[in-house]
Amino acid sequence: MAGALDGCRVLDFTRVLSGPWCTMLLSDLGAEVVKVEEPGKGDISREYGPPFVAGESVYFMANNRGKLGITLNLKQPRALELMRGLVAKADVVVHNFLRGWVYRAGLDYDSLKVINPKLVYCWLSAYGEDGPYGEKGALDLMVMGLGGAMSVTGKPDGPPIKSSISYGDILSGYSAALGIVAALRVRDQTGVGQQVSTNLLDSAMAPLGALACSYFATGNVPGRTAPDSHPSLSTSGAYQTSDGYMNISATTDREFPKLCGALGLEHLAGEPEFATNADRVKNRDRLRRILEGVLATRTTGEWVALLNARQVLAEPVNTVKEAFAHPQVVHNQMKQTVQHPTAGPVSVLRMPLRLSHTPLRLQGPPPRLGEHTREVLARYLDIGDEEYAVLQQDGVV
Repeated sequence: MAGALDGCRVLDFTRVLSGPWCTMLLSDLGAEVVKVEEPGKGDISREYGPPFVAGESVYFMANNRGKLGITLNLKQPRALELMRGLVAKADVVVHNFLRGWVYRAGLDYDSLKVINPKLVYCWLSAYGEDGPYGEKGALDLMVMGLGGAMSVTGKPDGPPIKSSISYGDILSGYSAALGIVAALRVRDQTGVGQQVSTNLLDSAMAPLGALACSYFATGNVPGRTAPDSHPSLSTSGAYQTSDGYMNISATTDREFPKLCGALGLEHLAGEPEFATNADRVKNRDRLRRILEGVLATRTTGEWVALLNARQVLAEPVNTVKEAFAHPQVVHNQMKQTVQHPTAGPVSVLRMPLRLSHTPLRLQGPPPRLGEHTREVLARYLDIGDEEYAVLQQDGVV
């Protein structure tokens, strides 16, 4: 069955995570993605590890499946000529280069749209393409700290914490993919491409959402509230049981009495210090001690079953191993497998998106460095074997 982006050609100059995540989603949607890397080196994330499987970085393979891989030494004029030839045949260009290199290499939108006016051009930067930090690069760690997210993550008396998941990168990748699809729709209507821009900093800050708006409204700076999940909500977070942890959410004045009843603490709902959510937020520490004193008497599984039966939201805090063994996760088929030519069967994650008429599909394994250079240059630019041999000899590919 055809994919939503079948026939769409994407040139992917991105590295590490945000850009590769964006282009991997475009590939799953049906686009032909050509990943362009430096000869002999490639995407720096090829070096990320352990673990490695048959010499291949698991980190790289997690973010680059379903792409064709070519090498171009963009420091050479001939390689830039080839790049411009590929741009003329492409629908989309995606990159996350630093600003100085973009303009020196002629990879800016104004230069490329002359070659291909229909081009959708996506620039994923660190802090934004201009402004006081426009020249700087960054990783997720930097923007999660600078953007305030780490200041609201962790325990009140502990250090700020960076999540093990690179949310700024991932959200930037999703935002870029959404912008590209929107721009392609406009191009189909007008015949003209446009530039799509996103950055790690904005992507790290946008999910602050209600926390930021509360600060705007009150001037009160949000802080860390772990193990509670939100400064404005009570009885919402991770609670310890006899054999682990579980998440409970009973924040409203309708839900809290149900939780109290399930725990045999009916009297709590009538106490003035716990009468409303605002009261419970004010007295959250005492309330947590009372609840965990009861929760420690049974296992997570027992409590989840009991609370769910009372229409109280409760689920276990699973390890990654436990999560992938969960029957709903198995049903959703989040774990997929692709066959890699050297690493063998490689397990990867499917995207959390389903389309009924144009379903997403995994187009293949992550590419080895330069695996498809000869094929792509022949198909896109009619480069024959003799010319290709010269390009290799000259270090262009």
